[in-house]
Amino acid sequence: MKRKKTQRRARQSYSYRIDYTLRFGGNSFFFTSDNVSDEKESKVNEKFYKTITDATFKMPLDNLALFMTKYIPIIEAKLIDLKKEKEKVLFSIDEKSISAESIKPFLSGFIQKSFKINNNILQLVNQRVKDTINVLTKNGYISLYQNIGLNLITQSRLVVGLGAVHPLEISLALHHIFGVPYIPGSALKGVSRMVAFWKIAKEKGLLEDTSGREDKIKSLQNRFYGSLVKDDEIVLKYQILFGAQNFKGLLLFLDAYPEVPQDGSLFDLDVMNIHYPKYYSGNEPPGDWQNPNPIFFLTIKEGINFNFHVLFDQYRYTQLSHDYRELINQSQLVSEVKEILEYALKEFGIGAKTRLGYGLFE
Repeated sequence: MKRKKTQRRARQSYSYRIDYTLRFGGNSFFFTSDNVSDEKESKVNEKFYKTITDATFKMPLDNLALFMTKYIPIIEAKLIDLKKEKEKVLFSIDEKSISAESIKPFLSGFIQKSFKINNNILQLVNQRVKDTINVLTKNGYISLYQNIGLNLITQSRLVVGLGAVHPLEISLALHHIFGVPYIPGSALKGVSRMVAFWKIAKEKGLLEDTSGREDKIKSLQNRFYGSLVKDDEIVLKYQILFGAQNFKGLLLFLDAYPEVPQDGSLFDLDVMNIHYPKYYSGNEPPGDWQNPNPIFFLTIKEGINFNFHVLFDQYRYTQLSHDYRELINQSQLVSEVKEILEYALKEFGIGAKTRLGYGLFE
C-alpha cells in the first residue's frame, strides 16, 4: 500500500519596513523599523506604538483639557514591502491623521503617566465653588444640599460628555480652564428631574395601571416638560422646583468636582468594540468576516468621591403667588432634594452608557 506523500506548507516569510513620522505637542519624532523577516506587520507596529506611549510620558503638562485637545498625535506612516518593493500608506495627514491605532497607545501612555491634578489647581477649583456659593447666598439663594466628603463615590466607571465633538471622536467633560474632569450641573439637574417625573407617575398610580399605561405616561410627560400647569398640584410643584418651558426652576445644581486620591490617579482606559462596522454603516449584513472596530476612550475610575451642591432661589420663591408658595414645604425640601439626587446617582447613574452600568454611585 502506497503512502501518501505529505507536503509541508512552506512557512510564509514576511519582510517589511515601516517609516513613521509622529508630530506630537510641537515635537516631531521619526522612526524607521528595522528590516524584519518572518514577522507580521502587527509585530512591527508594536515598536511604533511604544514610541507614542513613551512620547506621552515626556509631556510636562498640568492642564488635561489642553493636553487632550492640543497635543493629539498626528501620524504619517508608510509600510514598505521589501520583497515586492511596494509602498502602502498607513496613515496620512490628508486621510487618517488621527487613527484608531494611535489613540490606544496615546491614551495608555497618558494613563501610565498617572496624570496628576496639581494641588494648587484643586485649591483654585474648591475656592471657585466657595466663591460661587458666597455670591449666590448674598443674592437670595440658600444652600439645600452639600455633599463634601466620602458620601457619594463612583461604584462604576463614569464618563460624561462622551459624544461631544473632539479630535479623538470621543470626549470627556473637562473644565476648560482648570482641566479637571467634572459633572456639569445641567446633567445633575436633568437626571434629578427625571427621577421627579417617575416619582409623580408613581404617586398617580400610573406604574401599576396596566390599562393604557403607555399613553398615560406619555401624556404626563408632555404636561410635566411643557408649560406650567394649573390644574395639577403635584406636577406644578416639581415644575416650580425644576422649571418648565415658561418658568425658570428654583433649584440650582452646581457643577460637581472630584476629590482626587493621594496618588493623583483618576482615570481608566476603556473600549467600545463595534463587531460589525459595515452593518451599522448600512452597507452590508452582519457577518463574522468583518473586522471589529475598537474605540478607546478615557473614563473616571471607580472609587472617586465627588462633591455636590444644590441651592434654592429663596428670593424668587418669595415673589411667587401665595398658591404657588403653598405647594412647596420648605421644612421638607432639604430631605426631598437629598432623596431625589442621591436616588438618581445610585439607581439611574449619570453620564453616558448608564444602561450598561456606567455612572453609578454608592
